[in-house]
Amino acid sequence: MRRLCVLLGAERVYREMASILMEENNAEFVGIMIQALNLILLTSTETAELRLALKASLSNRNAAAFFTALFPSWCHSAVAAISLCLLAQAYGPASRVVASLGDVDTTVDLLVQARPSGALHWQLLTPWRQVDQLVQLLETPCFTFLRLQLLEPAEHPQLLKTLFGLLLLLPQSTAFNTLSARLACVSQLVALQPHYAKEETAVQHGTDLLATFRAVQARRRTD
Repeated sequence: MRRLCVLLGAERVYREMASILMEENNAEFVGIMIQALNLILLTSTETAELRLALKASLSNRNAAAFFTALFPSWCHSAVAAISLCLLAQAYGPASRVVASLGDVDTTVDLLVQARPSGALHWQLLTPWRQVDQLVQLLETPCFTFLRLQLLEPAEHPQLLKTLFGLLLLLPQSTAFNTLSARLACVSQLVALQPHYAKEETAVQHGTDLLATFRAVQARRRTD
């Protein structure tokens, strides 16, 4: 799949695969394929441009159309659908998908797991184990932007609802502790927000300084 993305273009490959898999009747096979495609989307260098495009789906019509084209087939795997929504910053749909997981039979097998070596290991996992893996994905560089959005909890309430929903689905585990620790930090930020407002008014040139920082960083990347 990664080679095809290089030869044919990642967006074309993903659109075609999403369309083909929607016509496949073997639900177990489709679920495994979608999860594999999702892992490649989230972690591969060949799909870096797709990740950037999906992040812009709130403001870019073409990116939004790409997200809409992928989502129906991505629904064959709960973790894939949620992670696609999170990547596209579609936090409302993500929170609703998470809430629907309470209706999933815990004996259903769906997921493909990534080994630390990066190789794909085909494995049947229960839905709560899928959520465990999704929390691990949220700790990867792909979702750095999402973690930083937690600095502004009032601006992203559906994101918080999604993450708290994932936390409540998890049993006591390493993933539970990881996500719980991050959300505990958010609670502390909410308490400090009135102080942020006072500091913002004291620094009159905050926007100009940020623009300067971005310009210098952009110049460094091109040198």
